Amino acid sequence: MNNLILSLSVEARMIIAEIIALIGLTIIIAIYSNNKIKHLNDKTFYLYDVKNTHTAKIKLSLLPILIFIISLILISVQIAFSWDNLLAKNETINTSQTIASTSQQEIQNTTQKNNSETDTTKLNTKNETTNNIATTPSQTQNKTTENKILENKTTESKPANTEKENKTTTSQTSTSNGKSIAYLTFDDGPSSITHSVLDILKKYNVKATFFVINSGNYNKATLQREVNEGHTIGLHAYDHNYAIAYKDDNSYLDGIDKLRAKVKADTGFDSHYIRFPGGSSNTISKRYSKGIMSRITKTAKQRGYKYYDWNVDDDDAGRARTADDCYNNVVKELRPNRSNIVLMHDFGTNKKILEALPRIIEYCQKNGYKMLPIDDNTPEIHHGISN
Repeated sequence: MNNLILSLSVEARMIIAEIIALIGLTIIIAIYSNNKIKHLNDKTFYLYDVKNTHTAKIKLSLLPILIFIISLILISVQIAFSWDNLLAKNETINTSQTIASTSQQEIQNTTQKNNSETDTTKLNTKNETTNNIATTPSQTQNKTTENKILENKTTESKPANTEKENKTTTSQTSTSNGKSIAYLTFDDGPSSITHSVLDILKKYNVKATFFVINSGNYNKATLQREVNEGHTIGLHAYDHNYAIAYKDDNSYLDGIDKLRAKVKADTGFDSHYIRFPGGSSNTISKRYSKGIMSRITKTAKQRGYKYYDWNVDDDDAGRARTADDCYNNVVKELRPNRSNIVLMHDFGTNKKILEALPRIIEYCQKNGYKMLPIDDNTPEIHHGISN
């Protein structure tokens, strides 16, 4: 039972708790009303004012029902507002699972290829040894001469093979030029924990990227600190409500234009880096405008924006319950010799990231990952468009 409860999201657990509280409140009011009705049934009081007594009884009988209906409406409204957020978290979870599965498959393929090459090398070595043992002295001399000729031919052909290998290596690591890079990114800020995140980054001398929104916590001084300390400000959404952001082709990008102007006026930083709410692969946008992601990703580029998804997710807005979960998710998905864009979140209740972030940074430093803020040289990591 405990495992079942822990597997539910925070919103789901809150809704269940509210329903239980509603039932309890209704029972208490029903008991109270029943006691009042018993008091009204007192003969002396009843005979004193029959008409008003009947009216009072009706009102007291309806009171629990009325309280129950009002509370139910309030909970229904909360569920409606929470539904988009729940769906978005599922989108993030599914995307992260797909990325992790693909990376695991790549590792398995590489391992199988290396094992196959090792077996082939061993077999060739064994054959050469057997041939050498069976060779007579006269054959050995002839063999030596032949080997020299073969060595000369092999030496002449090596440059072509080496060039081919280099091209393959360059192709596989072209996004980072063979370097292990981690771009730490934070969505949904600024918030009450932003300064704590900045303090941690400052302690380790690490630069990151903050994809901000125009929320009630938007704060000019906080964004100015981000810029002053060398971080990049990205644009996430003017309004993170999916129903508003994705209601039509102009809504999201017009909002981004407004947010860009606001950030520039407040900090002097003119940002053209964006991250779509839910990522470019989200399907929740289908509820509001079919095919909108296919269209606005193209329009964004036409307006001069670069958009960034991610290939590493700490899952702090999904199933990660603890700092250990966040840390383990990042370590599991980081890959050397490529550009890793790490998704994390900067919202007030996300205290676990404050504990996980120092460990993530220390892991990256220990394992040779260079941590950089997003800039024009950063490769655009894109998911597949699903709407």
